[in-house]
Amino acid sequence: MKILIAITACALIASYWADREKTHQALKLTLQKIKRFGVPFAWAIVLAAATVELLNELNLWRQVFDASPLWSTLSAAGVGSFALMPGAVAFPLGAILLQQGISHMVVAGFTVALMTVGVVTFPLERAFLGTRVAVIRNVIGFAIALCVAIGIGFAYGELP
Repeated sequence: MKILIAITACALIASYWADREKTHQALKLTLQKIKRFGVPFAWAIVLAAATVELLNELNLWRQVFDASPLWSTLSAAGVGSFALMPGAVAFPLGAILLQQGISHMVVAGFTVALMTVGVVTFPLERAFLGTRVAVIRNVIGFAIALCVAIGIGFAYGELP
């Protein structure tokens, strides 16, 4: 990280040395973008932290996902849609859920929705992509999560 900061600082100095006016305009535009997207990004981080805290209560998973396989998968995909965590955290969490006795289909629905749907990050996506594209992207991601989960259910014999 320190190397990237040093490279960025050197590039900024070189840019300033080459053309002070353009560098000043670029920095001004950057600050405007930070002001515009900073609030939605901060809300995404706050909601993500709250979601991760809720997901740490694995006993809740057992109570919610002891229902029918399809209902459990739909519920897990819904929870995954609201959760926000990196894959480096999500996949070990999936392994823990499997060890707790949660079915492969439910874990697949959760992790695929987690990676493809962004309800928590929707305000940020809307700001960058527009409302229509953000909604379409999230709906398609949720449909893919359900299809993958059902396919995993058949592959592991969890569905007839």
